[in-house]
Amino acid sequence: MRISVVIPAYNAASFLPRCLKSVFAQTLKPEEVIVVDDGSTDNTAALAAELGARVISRPNGGLSAARNTGIQNASSEWIALLDADDMWAPEKLERQAACIRPETVLVYTGIRIFDDNGVRTEVPAMDPISARKILRYCNPITPSTVLVRRDAAVQVGGFREDIRACEDWEMWFRLLGLGQFETVSDPLTEYYVYPNSWGAN
Repeated sequence: MRISVVIPAYNAASFLPRCLKSVFAQTLKPEEVIVVDDGSTDNTAALAAELGARVISRPNGGLSAARNTGIQNASSEWIALLDADDMWAPEKLERQAACIRPETVLVYTGIRIFDDNGVRTEVPAMDPISARKILRYCNPITPSTVLVRRDAAVQVGGFREDIRACEDWEMWFRLLGLGQFETVSDPLTEYYVYPNSWGAN
């Protein structure tokens, strides 16, 4: 199974070493690791290349535009999304791949929320049936947990670039019509919360 990892990054040099270390430590090795440098003013691009990622640089356009750029340039059937400040447990991709069936379009995991003082809490993933229902009211799926079929993401038009919040929630809702969601309930994604992050806001 071929997986491309897509990491949107804006001034993310301080986070990339641990992020990419978790990617390259996967028990199921990805086909490629793409860091989309979204107009950073620090050394994000140079550092990502030094650490072994394929780097695509673009003018700053926001998170959705960066993710879409990575998806469009990926060569694999499956896309694993990862924000530059988050990390994965080593078995994350392998366990997600084991869940895939012919009708699957998206697989997500639980999360472990941490900050600079350590782990705050663990949140198991909601089962897919409940998630499909609750998506009408809130978003139970964090982007860094997601493994998505590339052709499905392209078919629905990718992430909307005209909105700056809830773009992931809106995307999952459109994907519901194309196939089934699966889950690994264990918290295999490390979700970082820090001052001025989206998660802390």
